[in-house]
Amino acid sequence: MVMRDGIPLHASLVEKDGFGVIFLGPSGMGKSTQAKLWEKYLGADFIIGDRPGLRKIDGKWIGFGMPWDGKDGIHRQTNVPVRALVWLEQAMENRIFAMNPVEAMTVMLKQAMMPVWDDMAMNGATALMGAMAQELPMYHLRCLPDEAAVRLTYETICKG
Repeated sequence: MVMRDGIPLHASLVEKDGFGVIFLGPSGMGKSTQAKLWEKYLGADFIIGDRPGLRKIDGKWIGFGMPWDGKDGIHRQTNVPVRALVWLEQAMENRIFAMNPVEAMTVMLKQAMMPVWDDMAMNGATALMGAMAQELPMYHLRCLPDEAAVRLTYETICKG
């Protein structure tokens, strides 16, 4: 994927109102849970529960469902323009913050499936993640698994 300006992520992807939102975080942090909550409370389409592709095509970042998935078995092979990335953290209250490109790059390095076996691909992946960090809005969501977190995130992304 890297040679075609794309990279798979350890994330979940939903589509709402013609745009995609990618939820990132370590295993067990609630990526699929947030996606399911968006489906329940906003009528979003849950595209893939784990390992969506993110690719830059004609200057736009596009999220892709892939032919595989983790534990949820949700993987539609479709694509959507991505509006934002959301780094998840479980918390006792719902708060969301915009991340700067350096913070976003740090997260991306942890969540991207890097082609460590190929030096040229690694260089390409690193450059691609730098572009993502500069061009795609990324938020840090500290949240409970509830409707309020969904609405807070949606409103922030739509107004941001």
